Amino acid sequence: MNIGASIKAMRERVGMKQNDLAKRVNITAPYLSLIEAGKREPSAGTIDQIATALGVPGEVMLFMGLEREQVPEAKRGLFDAIHTPIKAMVTEIFISPTKS
Repeated sequence: MNIGASIKAMRERVGMKQNDLAKRVNITAPYLSLIEAGKREPSAGTIDQIATALGVPGEVMLFMGLEREQVPEAKRGLFDAIHTPIKAMVTEIFISPTKS
């Protein structure tokens, strides 16, 4: 799971600074940096708090961090077919900045 890269991408997409997200979630900015760099695995509770602070459901956060290698080999063809379009749709619905 590449949850850290997903957190960083979502945070940047909504225009939030790392320090601001860390404060909202009550963690330190250095710890958030380690999460985003893939050097620390956040707890399920921290993932939920980060998702809430970014305005997305926790399940969306987990889906965005899902990697091909985590899918059973027999299902990877299906994953390959649907992951990119679903990820784009989820991004548009939950993560894209609001357009005026």
